[in-house]
Order: sequence, then C-alpha cells, then structure tokens
Amino acid sequence: MDPETDQETTFNPQPPAPPPVNVPTSVDPNPAAAGLYIPPNPKSSFPLIVFLIVLAVIGAYYLGTQKFLKLPSQQALTTTPSPELLPTATPTTNPTAGWQTYTNPTYQFSLKYPQTYVISNINQGITISDPKSLDTPQITITVNQSALSVQAYAQNTNACKQNLCTEIKKGLLPDSIEYTSVQTVRFQSVDTLVKQGNQIFDISLNAKIASQPFTDSEIGLYRQILSTFQYINSNVTPTPLLSPTSSPWTIYQNSDYNFSFKYPADFTLKEDAVKDNLYDQLAQFIGTNFQINIKAIQGIDIYKDQSAETVARRETADSGYTTSFIGNSTINNLSVAKVTVNDPQHRLIAVIAHPTTNLFIEITLSGTRHQLDDQILSTFQFTQ
Repeated sequence: MDPETDQETTFNPQPPAPPPVNVPTSVDPNPAAAGLYIPPNPKSSFPLIVFLIVLAVIGAYYLGTQKFLKLPSQQALTTTPSPELLPTATPTTNPTAGWQTYTNPTYQFSLKYPQTYVISNINQGITISDPKSLDTPQITITVNQSALSVQAYAQNTNACKQNLCTEIKKGLLPDSIEYTSVQTVRFQSVDTLVKQGNQIFDISLNAKIASQPFTDSEIGLYRQILSTFQYINSNVTPTPLLSPTSSPWTIYQNSDYNFSFKYPADFTLKEDAVKDNLYDQLAQFIGTNFQINIKAIQGIDIYKDQSAETVARRETADSGYTTSFIGNSTINNLSVAKVTVNDPQHRLIAVIAHPTTNLFIEITLSGTRHQLDDQILSTFQFTQ
C-alpha cells in the first residue's frame, strides 16, 4: 500500500537490464591483435603458393643448366682418360755379351772372357787374368789325365788332404763339383772340377793377396766365365799340349837329386860344383834372350809335407817385387806350382815337389822367350 495514497499498489518485478555493449568507434586492421580469431582466407594464400612454385621451377632450371654445362668436360675426362704410366720392364741383359771367345783345339773346349783380360798358355792349360791389375784374382784352367772321379780327385788334392778345403758340393757346370781351399799361407782359391772322358778340368779362381777373401764381384765374374765353358768336340782325343821336338834338345840329368829335363841344344850350361844345405844352386842355362836357373830346396822343416804352391808362394813373397800366382798343375804325375815375378827379368818360377821326400826343385825361367817355359817344364821328371 502506498502511504500517501492509501492505495494498495501491485509490485511487478522487472528483469535486470543487460550490461552495456562497448561498440568500437573504429575498426582495428589487425583482428588477431584484438584477440579475435579470423579464419584464413584461401584467396589470400594463393599468390604465395604461386610464388613458391615459380621459385622452385626457376631453381630447378638453374641447377639443370649448370649441370648440363659441366657435362661435356666430365664426359671428355671419362671417354679420353690421360694415359697411365706403367712401369717399364727392365730388359734382361747378357753379362757376357761383347766378350771374347777362346777356343782350345788341344783339349777341345771353349769359353768367353772379358775384353780387357788376357789369356796365357801354361803347361796343360791356360790362365785368364787382368793385365792392368796385380791384385785381381786370376782364373786358371788345367787339364789332367786321371781315372779317378772328380770327387775322389778333389779329396786327393793337397788342400783337401790337409783339411784345408771346404765341403765338396755340386758345381755350376753339369756333373761338376766345387770346393774352396785355403793354403797354409792363406791364399784362397775356388775350384770347379769337371770330367770329360779321362780328362779332369780344374777351373780355379786364385787369389793373389794373402789373407784377402774374394769379393762378391770377383766370385760373380768367375761364375760368369764358368757359365760359358763348354766342350766343342767330345769325340776328339786330346794330344799333349807342347812337345820339344821341333828343334834339337839336350837332356840335363842331376845325379845328386835324381831328376832330369830337356833344354834347347843352343843353350850354354854352367853348373855349380859347390853343394849347399837347404838351398843348393845347381846350374844355369843361358840362351839368347832367355835363361834358366835350377835350385834344390831340401830338408827345411817348415816345408815338410807342404804343397808345391805353399813353397812357391813363400819363396817369392820376399822378392821385393809384386808377384802373381798362376796356379797348380801336374807334370808327369808331379805337383807343380807357378808364380810370376813382375821384375825387369820377367821371371817365372816353377816349384816341383818330390812325391815322397822333403825336396822341391825350383826352376826359374827369365827373359823374353817365354814360349819355351811350358816346353821345358813338360820334360821334367824325377828319376828316383
């Protein structure tokens, strides 16, 4: 009721009014900044997609053209590669090419030897040496008649008898043997023995300096020469190398030491009547440009059971001149060693060993007629 009117009023409740809506007076160009979600417009993304596609096409085209421009040079490298340098094989050379060939019609063999070397005849063989060097070892080839095998022949040499040779082994030549020996004065030698029929060829490398072993090059040269050795006619029976029958010869006989040999009849003989102990000068034989001296070496204790080579080397060691050992040979079944003395007389000294006693005969040949050396020595023999 209303107190002023005393009228009763009716109360009709009204719903509350909604809050006021703030309507912006201007539109925000960035709806997202205003916190409103605006769905993407497909039309607005289309130019971007087109731009990216065009950019990809241009990039692909660029890369393709660059690869195409480089392709010819790569193909050229593939189709025409630079030649590869392969190692050139070194041709195998013959170390004996250009060497001289030596043929021995008497003993029916041949071999090759260096151009700078010379060959000298010795009794029953040859020597091959370097004339410009007094120290270079020389090679000696001697031929001896023997019924023994090469093995038995080697074991019967003075060096092997005195246990001064190495173990006998197979040699370089077919059916040959090889051994190294060092004599008591320490001169080394390497021997190859090979037999043809009843002949034994002893091909020996001989040192000229005591106590000096062979070098690899010296052994190599020896084996190269040895490899060229061959028989030229195995059906020919050898004849003696030299025989002093072309001119009158006289026989010299010595009754004190029981030996003899022949010498040219035009030589003058001068005998020494005085007999000496140990070293006994016996005789001189004087010819035109040639001379022979004979000496007996007997009863010297250090020479007992020694070889002719040992005595020859020792007797010439103090000559005051350089010497060259030529080699060993056999004359009428007697052991002979030869040494040359490089003095004005051009001496060749041969030492012949008595087979049973401590006796050595030294024969010195000097002068310019050395073609007589082997002829004279080939006639030597002990009569008892």
